Amino acid sequence: MVCMQSKVLQKSLSCDLLKMDETYVYEKSVEDRLSDYNEILRIDGRSIPASQIQREWSYHLELAIDPAGWQALWKIPQKDCEFYEIAYPNIVIVYVEDISFITLVARAKVIAVKNDIHLPEQLEVNLIDLYPTIEQDQTIALNMSSTAENIDMLRYFYNNVWMPWDQDDDETDWPSVHLESRVRLSFDLKSGSMPRNVLVKIKSLINEGKSIIDKLRTLEEDLGDCDEIEAVNPKKIYELTTLNIRLVQIRTEFEIYENVELRKVLISEQKQEIILSKPKNWVVLTSKSISEHIKYLQAYENLNPDTVPQTAVTLKNALRNANIFDKIYLDNGIYQVNSLDNLESGGKIQGLFDSVIIHDEDKVITLFEIFGKDVQFENLHLRLKYATTGISVKQGRVIMKDCTLNCEEKSFIRQGILVHSGCELIMENCNLSGFNFAIVCKPNGKIHLSNCTLKQNNTGIMLFDGSNITIEDCFIQECLDYGICFESLNMPSGIVNIEEFKSVPGILLSNIKLENNIKGDIKIIEKKTSIKQLCAGVTPMKKSHFKENLQEKLCDLKDDVDMEGISPLS
Repeated sequence: MVCMQSKVLQKSLSCDLLKMDETYVYEKSVEDRLSDYNEILRIDGRSIPASQIQREWSYHLELAIDPAGWQALWKIPQKDCEFYEIAYPNIVIVYVEDISFITLVARAKVIAVKNDIHLPEQLEVNLIDLYPTIEQDQTIALNMSSTAENIDMLRYFYNNVWMPWDQDDDETDWPSVHLESRVRLSFDLKSGSMPRNVLVKIKSLINEGKSIIDKLRTLEEDLGDCDEIEAVNPKKIYELTTLNIRLVQIRTEFEIYENVELRKVLISEQKQEIILSKPKNWVVLTSKSISEHIKYLQAYENLNPDTVPQTAVTLKNALRNANIFDKIYLDNGIYQVNSLDNLESGGKIQGLFDSVIIHDEDKVITLFEIFGKDVQFENLHLRLKYATTGISVKQGRVIMKDCTLNCEEKSFIRQGILVHSGCELIMENCNLSGFNFAIVCKPNGKIHLSNCTLKQNNTGIMLFDGSNITIEDCFIQECLDYGICFESLNMPSGIVNIEEFKSVPGILLSNIKLENNIKGDIKIIEKKTSIKQLCAGVTPMKKSHFKENLQEKLCDLKDDVDMEGISPLS
């Protein structure tokens, strides 16, 4: 049933790409969401175990949404972008031909794509990845307000309320135990009132839970293929047991945060712990020989002769215990982390030698998110294996000196550094390689590069109207697409030279060398602002076999609660 209390905003999910009246978005309160889900999942007082939740959704959606004949934007999931070797994020326009309500999957025909990507004409896509457009074929009788809202309800539920381990929880009436507490938690997570370290902890538990579920499924499939007990690998049995134990721990800890009253107590305690005090220095004493420790501590003393450091056994432990504006000095080694904790609001991490490597953990979306005045990185090698984004500067300024940032494997979906509006990035003597976009600077963002090399990325730098950039003595070379892309409402698409690009407001270039970039050194992209511009005059039925060129760089579609990380373009 469509919730009449919700406020339907006729605006685009894709804030800068599409006109405000082209897709449906719903702003709902906690009460609205609870009302929606109670009508679907709490019927006649029946107990519904977790394994039956999807079936209840299937029954409801079969009566609530149009089964075919409508057009939507498809937000291509990250794993599909990786499979098809296309940039992430990406959206295409599809025409829904059929829906399997049992699996909540639609069969859709691609009717408009970017001009430089290739997709099968027909695809199976998850309903939650579809965003119905307001404008539809008027010759078909459709109830799009109901279809769009119910897909929004489904999407919000599976992105923000349902947890990866819920499917195995059949001992309870799932809605009565979890529904209200989970919905309220999802609103707390997006409200901004929760301390960042608590929010990071909750997201970390969810991401680790997802990773463990995936590993367990793979292990169980491997073990299921063994016909004889003697053939079972003892190491796999041990790993299976260890993962199950950890999953129980995650569920138990998450349930504490899920409980509203316990969460208030934890948040209160966390706020009291984060007290601004005199900044401390930290060293991380891993398992090494005494002589190696002496060399490390001597290097620290040479920089800080009058400051006795705090000690930790891992970088993760140091970050967890450090306060805002603390500094961490690292020995040679490989360190694995999933966030900066309090240092994301200000502080410094510095390598004392030349082989200090920091890499991401399973399922982390962004290696480092920045929310503070000044966060500094010096003499570090940041390496991405799982994360979509290396560093996301959401507030304040990041200063990087003598750093390397790259992907473990060349990627079509990863970006090195994302600078949001009003934020600043300063880089000196740094190298970035292996990314889809090495650097993305949003409108009103500011970056300053000096003696840096951006090499073997798909695109070196992505800029927009209002981006401010200063580049001095830098190399941008061997990009598979372009050295620099600039999206503008005021300039026609095309390749330009450096002198022409210097005339753009906010662009300062000095001794920049663009070399061997396959499609061109500097590409101007004329920004499209509506679906009509992208697919001029072509109706869904007529273009079932037709692929119309979309804008070169499509902006992201963000879910109501950003549980899955940040998409780069806007």
